[in-house]
Amino acid sequence: RGIQVPRRRRDEVGAGGRAAGQLAQVHRDARLAVAHLLDGHGPRHGATGELVGSFGVVGADPEEGPEVGYWVAPWARGRGVGTSALRVLCRWLLVEQAAPRVRWKAEVGNVASLRTAEAVGFVVEGVARQALASRGENDRADAWFGSLLPGELREPGAGAPNAATSVMRGWPD
Repeated sequence: RGIQVPRRRRDEVGAGGRAAGQLAQVHRDARLAVAHLLDGHGPRHGATGELVGSFGVVGADPEEGPEVGYWVAPWARGRGVGTSALRVLCRWLLVEQAAPRVRWKAEVGNVASLRTAEAVGFVVEGVARQALASRGENDRADAWFGSLLPGELREPGAGAPNAATSVMRGWPD
């Protein structure tokens, strides 16, 4: 959609990935990439100004690649907002930032997040036990986790993901 973000060449990133001090710039650049998604008004609805969600890089590891996080406002769910924003963010990370892979995780049972990730091309790799802080002070929750590699990004209209998108065939229902 004509997103204008600063380009970084692979040689500017270096063989070992980004230094920790550069992570803040990645976060700012990622927000710029998604900011032009909805009629140039960022994560707010172009007509009403209501917040539609949040999409960004929540962690980056030079070896493992960046991790994305997102949520969509209840009124905007089921309209493709999350899928579109996640696709833009992942394209930017893989193409513009030359990320080796993009990581994703969600609490087991968050089927909406799972379906969004799969629609973009993420492959579910498994379950990490007690990997997420939960709503309670000392509670931990299991997480589904997956990744998206260069060349795996699914474009709109590419059809539904098939059983091969999950290493854990047959789940979740």
